[in-house]
Amino acid sequence: VHNLAVPSTGSEYAATHVVYDSSVLNRSGLIIIDTSINDWADWYRIGGGLGSSDSFDLLAQELLELPHRPAVVSLATIHMQGVNHTLQVRNTYCSNSLVDFPHARAELFQLPMFSFPDAMCRCCAPMGLWYGNLHPIAATHDAVARMLVADFALEADAACRADGLQVADHLPRAQDLQAAPFSECLRWYKKTSVDFTFYGSAAEGDQFVEGQHVGWSFAQDVPTKPFGWMLPSGSPPGKTVSFKVNGTGGGWIRLDYLETYEDIGSVTCWVDGTEPQQGCLVDALQAGRFSAVRSAYIGLPSGLDARTLHCRSHGGKFKVLGISAC
Repeated sequence: VHNLAVPSTGSEYAATHVVYDSSVLNRSGLIIIDTSINDWADWYRIGGGLGSSDSFDLLAQELLELPHRPAVVSLATIHMQGVNHTLQVRNTYCSNSLVDFPHARAELFQLPMFSFPDAMCRCCAPMGLWYGNLHPIAATHDAVARMLVADFALEADAACRADGLQVADHLPRAQDLQAAPFSECLRWYKKTSVDFTFYGSAAEGDQFVEGQHVGWSFAQDVPTKPFGWMLPSGSPPGKTVSFKVNGTGGGWIRLDYLETYEDIGSVTCWVDGTEPQQGCLVDALQAGRFSAVRSAYIGLPSGLDARTLHCRSHGGKFKVLGISAC
């Protein structure tokens, strides 16, 4: 383990020093981005969308494109509840919001995300994880890195046993995400951006849909889970919900949804002006035994502006967590 962290620095410093740290980075098979506690302050001080966001993007891309192609993961040591909070409430660590930095940026690059606050908030308390708002010392970062490396080593050891891996390996990336058409469009030309997990009551969901949505409701799975537009377990097929969007011809719609390993179904989504058979199948069932937020990207035909995204179920539970469009 090589700790390259420098006190009171974040993604901007790290991105500009990749070339200076290249001798160590080029010997590393795993690189952990652990800048969120300092990026967070810059992210909220400037209102989001500038500064630290661009620096994190640059850092992630530089590391992913190193000649020896190391594995890159992102570690969150602190994050906030919602986008409207300020530095004065920095002792609120627990969040269900997809737009919290650095979660949204890590998702853009499909970086695996390890979140210390999320683990602590499930077992302990939502407040006061670090009394006095003290920054973890370098030894803490070093200890976390060693634990992650040890855990990966145990996973690798298990994969080499006689029974091998229990889930399929990941497919290679089809394209560099930073240069992908949907990435650029949704980053710079976004017209719709709704994170349902930011809301806290069933009545707030109606503003995002239109028409009938029999079977669907703006609800929580259980009281500790975030809100979203969802079908409950055991729902019959054919249940449709229509989301309001503002998409331009040739643009993209991103559907954020819950993916998990049991008791979950699938939907087909299409925009007004097209037919369901031209839509995208979104299957929320995965092989690994964990739950995660995933995103489906739906391309809009050239010359067709979209104002509605329809999603029809194929039976079972499904939960939509957010909608973006450009």
